[in-house]
Amino acid sequence: MVQGEVDLSKILACAGMVAAALAFDRGDYLRRGWGVWAACYACLLGRDAMLLVNGHVSPGLYELSRGALVTAGNVCVVVGAWTLARAWTVAGLEHPGPKGTRRAVIALAIVVALAFAGPTLVVDVHDIVLGSRADFDSIASDGLTQRMAVTEADDDDDAQAA
Repeated sequence: MVQGEVDLSKILACAGMVAAALAFDRGDYLRRGWGVWAACYACLLGRDAMLLVNGHVSPGLYELSRGALVTAGNVCVVVGAWTLARAWTVAGLEHPGPKGTRRAVIALAIVVALAFAGPTLVVDVHDIVLGSRADFDSIASDGLTQRMAVTEADDDDDAQAA
């Protein structure tokens, strides 16, 4: 029952993001951002659909497929978030607040992301290196949390370079 509710929320999120993407003209900057983010949910739904073939394919292929779908989904969400975060810069608008305050907020976001995801990432990598489990989709998710915090820092650096 819970998995069905989770999948329904992913379907609705994907549909909403597709609708947001289609609200913009072909080639529009925001259309790309919303479309890539929708692809994230499509990949995560594909990962969940892999549960249907569990036991019918080799365990290695099953884990590799799930890990690849999670990794692709995470890449899509980072690219989508980065694209949407840069919308202000692309439009030529000034970010609010002094530069020092913006940098402090970015640094705090990185510290919080490392505090939340860092220990789990270390444990997951340690377990995989020792061969005690092959849960590659966990590593992909751990890395996403850290990358999301750095996304805004990259955006701020890109704005300075322009």
